[in-house]
Amino acid sequence: MIVPKRPAAEHEYTPAERRRIDHGVNQRLEEYGEGKGAGPFATAEAFLDGLHREGARLGAKKNSRKMPGPL
Repeated sequence: MIVPKRPAAEHEYTPAERRRIDHGVNQRLEEYGEGKGAGPFATAEAFLDGLHREGARLGAKKNSRKMPGPL
């Protein structure tokens, strides 16, 4: 019979850390279900095209904010 060796205690997460991790995973799964995720991509070129489109979209959103004028 093969019995797996349990990890050392310093490699385990605290309950608070586990709650934060679980919350983040659940939030990402919810966003993916709403269509906010990207992929899967058929080719590396398709991935890069999507990456550049998303970067351009984020850059446009970032640049659309008004910069404060001189004081």
